[in-house]
Amino acid sequence: NQTRKLNKLSPSCNKRRLNNDIEEFPNKIPHLDESLDLRIHQNDHEDNNNNNKTDQIISSDNHSSNCSQTRLKRSIINSQTKTTTLSAAHLKKAKMMFMYSRYPTSSLLKSYFPEVCFNRGSTAQLVKWFSNFREFFYIQIEKFVRQQKATGLKKADDIRLSREHELIRSMETHFNKGDEIETPKEFLEAIQITVWEFADAILNERDVNSSWKKTIYKKISILDIQFPEFFKC
Repeated sequence: NQTRKLNKLSPSCNKRRLNNDIEEFPNKIPHLDESLDLRIHQNDHEDNNNNNKTDQIISSDNHSSNCSQTRLKRSIINSQTKTTTLSAAHLKKAKMMFMYSRYPTSSLLKSYFPEVCFNRGSTAQLVKWFSNFREFFYIQIEKFVRQQKATGLKKADDIRLSREHELIRSMETHFNKGDEIETPKEFLEAIQITVWEFADAILNERDVNSSWKKTIYKKISILDIQFPEFFKC
């Protein structure tokens, strides 16, 4: 019945009734939206601050990590390129260098070991190596010459060493083990000349003099040649 009465009202009455309903129940959504916008804005601001702090922490961590990596790389490089001690590899290299020069100075020798930070001990060790090399070199040659004399050698010039001679091979085995480099022809010539010098002195009995070898040493020192540049690598 009420519906029928409402339908009987004029359109203008219905319109006024609808407007009254709207005024009676005002729209609250705009106020809710403003409150939500404020909270969202605050949350966004807090998130941005947190993100900035996180970025700063990450950036700081990355910087610290990069610095640590740089220091580690420098430490590795320094440990690889610099040492204060001489190793077995250095000894092997020194032996090969002996084939070029029997009497190098200590300063010249050190210049061919750029990876070594020389001190008094390591310098003395390097010099001692070459002293031992010379001792081995001369002992082997003198021993060979005396054996030749015992078998009837009369003249020093009668000794001719071929490339495959036992004395040559023993020298190469000692100073160039594994044929790491090609044996320089100057080393072969130095062996031959040293043999002749020892043979001449022994056959002529100059070895009765205690200082008879000094003259030979001076002559052999003249045979030294420059070290190849590849020894600096």
